[in-house]
Amino acid sequence: ASAVLGNSSSGLAEAPAVGVPAVNVGDRQRGRLRGTGVSDVPAESQPIAAALRQAITLSETKQTAWIQAPYPPGPAAPRIVEAIASWQPALPPRKRFHEVP
Repeated sequence: ASAVLGNSSSGLAEAPAVGVPAVNVGDRQRGRLRGTGVSDVPAESQPIAAALRQAITLSETKQTAWIQAPYPPGPAAPRIVEAIASWQPALPPRKRFHEVP
């Protein structure tokens, strides 16, 4: 794809992860983690069209090397396995047994 257009979190995370510019429409994703290469525009035709043209131009001219995902590079699976394996959950308090007369 040359660009992603919409108001989905896929435009904030997945599109940047593969070096694709995204145009985020409206404020539905406000405050969410995002990669670089995401343009925020109001839900109005002129700003949407201008941002989409700019995003497509970036892709067509191969000027997307600076676009990065919002999370660290590299394989995530080993890091997830390590995090789960090293997790030490707090043990719940022991329940007391009360004899019923």
